Amino acid sequence: MCGALKKVTTLRDELGRDVSISEVKEALIKGFENAYRINLVESKSLMDKSVQTYLSFQSS
Repeated sequence: MCGALKKVTTLRDELGRDVSISEVKEALIKGFENAYRINLVESKSLMDKSVQTYLSFQSS
């Protein structure tokens, strides 16, 4: 484990400041959009459908 600690870093260490989860989320989204030349769109309806499908299997 000690060897791994020398090879691991944190965003705080690299940026010299605390980074919020929302900032990380936004950076990941923009990174994927730029890398793949796409636009990601949040869709709550898709999540709702996934939850409904999951729940229907649970009750079967």
